Amino acid sequence: MYREIIVPTQSDFTIHLPATLIGKNVEVIAFEINGIENEPLNNSQYFNNEKLIALFNKYEVDMADFKFDRKEATNFRGYAA
Repeated sequence: MYREIIVPTQSDFTIHLPATLIGKNVEVIAFEINGIENEPLNNSQYFNNEKLIALFNKYEVDMADFKFDRKEATNFRGYAA
């Protein structure tokens, strides 16, 4: 994800995207935001990779021993395949 807050000084603006987005579908939207200082913020002020990794690691599930049982999966509320 790439996010940049700007205060445009003219109607034309050039975006320099990270190399990871080149060749991919990218959506660009523009809307006015209120309550933010006029100083542009960079991505590092929003995201900290180490904090995100720690957050997602709390919800990591080990599926190494998981066995899928189709009969059990379709046997719910009296339905049996």
